[in-house]
Amino acid sequence: RELIEIVQGLTGSHHHQEVRRLATMPAPLQQDPEMRQKVLTIQEDWENRELIEIVQMNVLAITAFLNKIDTSTRYKLARINEKLAKLERTLDFCESAVKNTLENNE
Repeated sequence: RELIEIVQGLTGSHHHQEVRRLATMPAPLQQDPEMRQKVLTIQEDWENRELIEIVQMNVLAITAFLNKIDTSTRYKLARINEKLAKLERTLDFCESAVKNTLENNE
């Protein structure tokens, strides 16, 4: 009877979780309100720990992904910088050659 009253009093998103927890609880625990509360608190704590672990694992995966992108981007930018420096040297050489040719023709 007490279990039915508890189930009827439950509302919100925790309703199904509480019903599942209470249904799987042995009968002696269902009858002792203090012990039932302790068991529910422990179960809720484990669920919270599992959620925290999932969040931590996802944060680690995102961090690894971002670090990989960072490394790849730095490498690609370094290569572009090398190519740009080579182009600047070639352009300087060409400008110098053209300037030298124009001065000699005057």
